[in-house]
Amino acid sequence: MKGRSSLDVFDFGVLLQALAGSLKVGTLRVVSGPKEKYIGLNRGHIDAIYTPRSRFRLGRILYNMRTLEMTTLQEVLADQKNGKVEGPLGKILVERGHITQEDLDAALHYQLVEELLEVFYWNDVAYEFYSVPPDEALRGRAGRLTRVDGSEEAHRILLDVTKIIDDIEKFNNATPSLKDVYEIVGDREKYIEEHEVADYVLELLDLIDGERDMGEVLKALRLSRLDAMELFYHLKSIGMIRDKSSFELLMLAENRRNSFPAAKRARLYERAAELGVEGFEISIRTAQAYEELEQYDKAADHYFAHAKGMEEQGTLEEAVEAASKAIKLRPERADILQYRAGLLEKLGKKKDAAADLVLLARLLRGRKQFSFAEKALLHALALTPEDESIRIARIETIEDSGESRRAAQASLELAVRRDRAGNLPGAFEMMERAVSAEPRAIRFRTAQANLLTRAEKNAEAADALGEIVPIVMDRTSRYPERGIRVLTALRGRLEDLRARTSEAMEKIAEGLLSFGRKEEALKVLADAGEARIAHGHLVLAQEAYRRAVDLAPEDLDMAETLALVQARNGAKEHALARLRGIASQFWKRGKLERAERAYREMLRLDPFSPDALLELARLKADKGLKKEAAAGLYQIGHLYKVTGNLEDAVTYLDEACRLDPGNPGYVRGLAEALGQALKTEAAMDSFDALLAMLRARSDHTGVIDLAMKMLEQDPAHQEAAEAMMDAYRALGDDVRTRVNEKTGEKANA
Repeated sequence: MKGRSSLDVFDFGVLLQALAGSLKVGTLRVVSGPKEKYIGLNRGHIDAIYTPRSRFRLGRILYNMRTLEMTTLQEVLADQKNGKVEGPLGKILVERGHITQEDLDAALHYQLVEELLEVFYWNDVAYEFYSVPPDEALRGRAGRLTRVDGSEEAHRILLDVTKIIDDIEKFNNATPSLKDVYEIVGDREKYIEEHEVADYVLELLDLIDGERDMGEVLKALRLSRLDAMELFYHLKSIGMIRDKSSFELLMLAENRRNSFPAAKRARLYERAAELGVEGFEISIRTAQAYEELEQYDKAADHYFAHAKGMEEQGTLEEAVEAASKAIKLRPERADILQYRAGLLEKLGKKKDAAADLVLLARLLRGRKQFSFAEKALLHALALTPEDESIRIARIETIEDSGESRRAAQASLELAVRRDRAGNLPGAFEMMERAVSAEPRAIRFRTAQANLLTRAEKNAEAADALGEIVPIVMDRTSRYPERGIRVLTALRGRLEDLRARTSEAMEKIAEGLLSFGRKEEALKVLADAGEARIAHGHLVLAQEAYRRAVDLAPEDLDMAETLALVQARNGAKEHALARLRGIASQFWKRGKLERAERAYREMLRLDPFSPDALLELARLKADKGLKKEAAAGLYQIGHLYKVTGNLEDAVTYLDEACRLDPGNPGYVRGLAEALGQALKTEAAMDSFDALLAMLRARSDHTGVIDLAMKMLEQDPAHQEAAEAMMDAYRALGDDVRTRVNEKTGEKANA
């Protein structure tokens, strides 16, 4: 590519002349929008022009030059299509003798001139020049283009083009429109007598009948376009023909309405409108003709023009009717829709105008013209402020534009309107939409919480407040004091809502902790846990206290509460383990009463917990309460004895006897455990001690019972036998009789 630029038609002529004059070899690509042509240059000559689709067909040119008949042309084209003959059309015609080489050269020259002439009427022309022949420049695209052969000097073609441009301007002044209808006004016979008239002139005079327009005449006349225009110019200049006035064109179309096709009527109406007709509405007639042709774009344009004409005349209802017809044909025409809305507003039909503006906004929104769509909706709202559907459409438009904060604000405004109107479900819907649009905006979440509060949905309001906490922490990370104030205020709101059970409390605690306010965080968690227990939300309470204990493991009160909650939640083993640790910590700190309470809580959860009983017993001993300690140890020993763990049973029963040696029950329990453990000697020692104790207390019944047990283990135990006999004597015969009845064979033995 050697160059690229934009130029007007005159510059194009200069460019082409300069390239030809400098004997350039290459390809000039000329572009105007979707239109393009490739001009092959070869040292001052134009070899060929390539165009996507030529309007100037060689066969038609030869026919119009009267060197070839249409039947002959059709036969050759058919043979060419069927493969009976190959090669360019012009070459075939010459070889078959249908035309001469001179005829072909003239037709090719005409075709080349017309192709080049077309470029001079393009707008916004751009070019590229390649220093290679067309075949190489096109690189395989030549097969999709029509080749117009040339091999003529470029300056000669440019001279012909320049002359034709001048002639066309002259013709256009005399015959400005192909839609004009001409009629003969001169003396036809006299003109024929006085002039040497060719056949094509007679054909032209026959075609000018006062009904055919110039375009129809040129199409029917067997003559080149330029020659025909020159002949028209000549006849009009000498007064032989004249074009009909606008009124005559209108009347022609009206009078021949049933016989003229719609396309012809449309042309007549358009030309009459161009010339101007006072007192007649031509636009609607033109629109109807195009509607009949199913050319709905043009029909809509003319209905629109008619609507404007009716508005100027003050007949707004008719203007609305015409605009409605245009919209029906082309509902996507935003300009017509906006225009009809304005008419309806002038007529006071506000609802109808608003409906049109909503449709307009929908069209503009689909085209991503969001600001214009919103303006249309705001206008509609001004007309019908109570129509919520318009407000929703505006919210959707703003959302589509990506302006989430404005969308949220509009949603909030509609939520407030619905709230005031008593439509709480609708208010909640729009409030949720506002929050969804701007989930990190505190003001919208606060408004949502306020609305939920007014609706007495305290739990949901608390959740909404909880969602604000992470936003506050993020926004105030550099300003901790500000963050603490906001979190404190949120906590106050939750307390006002009686929503201390809310999970938002934990979020607030986390926030306070992140700002270094550990004690305040613990207080929030404790309050949340306490409230949850009161409401029976034990699982949530456990979570609050668990987090508090994680933050302050040294806080035994909090840990004890957590253990109790765990127990109520069914996690007894965890609770027992935690209570044991708590009691141990209290004991180490010298808080024996608190330690005892913890052990008793363990026993309340598991009355037969050896660990709890043992620790409690030792705690009692540490406090100097030996008898109470001994009672606990005895209970542990008894449990172990019952379960068969005789070794531990002996250990704890012996410890109980040491703490309270005067308690015969403990001694007997120890003795029985020793006996079951097959520690006979130790067992008998214990029984001896117990027997002495009972005899000293004159517990004759106890002595008899113990002595019988001892004799079961050792029948030769003299001391036991003597003690039993002494007890019998002391009790007397009556008592002895009752004892015998009770003891049975053992007493007899």
